[in-house]
Amino acid sequence: MSQQPVNVRTDINLSDQDLILISTKGLNKLLKDKKVDKKRQKEIKAERRTLKNRGYAANCRKKREEEEAELLTEIEELDRLIMQEEDVRSIRYPNTKMCSKEIYDISVLQFILREGYDRLSRRKKELLQEEEREAEERKRAGPAFPTEGKTKRRQL
Repeated sequence: MSQQPVNVRTDINLSDQDLILISTKGLNKLLKDKKVDKKRQKEIKAERRTLKNRGYAANCRKKREEEEAELLTEIEELDRLIMQEEDVRSIRYPNTKMCSKEIYDISVLQFILREGYDRLSRRKKELLQEEEREAEERKRAGPAFPTEGKTKRRQL
């Protein structure tokens, strides 16, 4: 059973996916060939920009989540190593104090673990700030086609 497109524009016979994939040149030619009025052209182009932005945002989220998962895996591995090291030492030295070398090794692993957590937190914060900046820039940029209505003719 094939899945129906979410939204099909009957005036130009393009689904959301087709509208995203068509080149700008191809879209302009199609709009001209179908004799779509200027107002509708503007609407279609704005829809296209919205759909493309939605895709970019989804890719950004996916990338952030993958990076976050990698960092968490790294932290879990370091946690496991620390626990394993502590378990081995407690078996070898049940009633004695650890030597300074062992204490140093544990402190290094704990430092690495803290650094991993800090790195994850900083990166997550950076990515969120980056998304907020991009959203603010899109908001400030205004409409997708600011020169609409102001046609410039190329001089030969």
